Amino acid sequence: MSLSLIVVPYKIVEGKIESIEMDSKYTNSELFGSESSRNSIWGSKHLIDIGCSLLPKLRTQDLYCIGDDLIVLEKELKSIQLYILDLKIKLAITNNYLEFRVNNGLKAIEVAKKNGSEFGVYIG
Repeated sequence: MSLSLIVVPYKIVEGKIESIEMDSKYTNSELFGSESSRNSIWGSKHLIDIGCSLLPKLRTQDLYCIGDDLIVLEKELKSIQLYILDLKIKLAITNNYLEFRVNNGLKAIEVAKKNGSEFGVYIG
C-alpha cells in the first residue's frame, strides 16, 4: 500500500490500465494526498455536507472515473474550490494543501478529456 494518493489520467488497453503522463511544469502534479487523507479529507463529513458523493468513496476504495463518473468528479472538485475557505477551517488545514490536490485532480481531468472519451482519471 502506498503512503500517498495519486491522481492520474488513464486508459484501458487490452484489459490493462495505462496511465498517461501529465505534462506539467509543476512538480508533484500527481499528488492527491496522504493515505490518511482518504478519511480525514476526502471521506470527511464536510465533503459530504457540500454534496460530494464520489470522493468520499476513497475511504474504502480507489476511484476509476470515466464517463459520467468523470463528470461527477469534476463537479465535486469544483464544489470544493467554491467552499475552499470554509473547508480549510473545518478540516484544520492552514496551508495550500487542499488547493494543490484539487488542482492536480482538475488537471488530470483536463488531460483525460483532451485525449478522448475512452480516457478517465484514477485516484488511489
